[in-house]
Amino acid sequence: MKKKRMTESDGYVLVSTLFFLMLSGLFAQSIIQISSNYVIQLRQVSIGYEAKAALNMCEELIVQKHEEETPSIKGTISTSVGVVDVQSKKQTDQIIYQLTLVKENGDIYKKEVSLPLSEE
Repeated sequence: MKKKRMTESDGYVLVSTLFFLMLSGLFAQSIIQISSNYVIQLRQVSIGYEAKAALNMCEELIVQKHEEETPSIKGTISTSVGVVDVQSKKQTDQIIYQLTLVKENGDIYKKEVSLPLSEE
């Protein structure tokens, strides 16, 4: 058997292969990191929308109760995402309701609703 002699150009194949593998690994790692961050962002947006929807639902309930009856001072509303605490402050011409949603994981979201006092 005849042994083949290694030339200078044969060494470049190994270097270029290693370089290609490192770049491929870096690219794959970047794609994984971007995807992971995107999933986290989608979860946060979803959690925010759930909280906003729960507060909007409670606001609609308060508006309905306000139109039907005399305004209530305080109370709680249980939702699928947490408990909404309702507090109110009477002013001269309006009632300001403060809605505080405490989610099951401990996050707190707040919203204020101003409704005019009915003239009786």
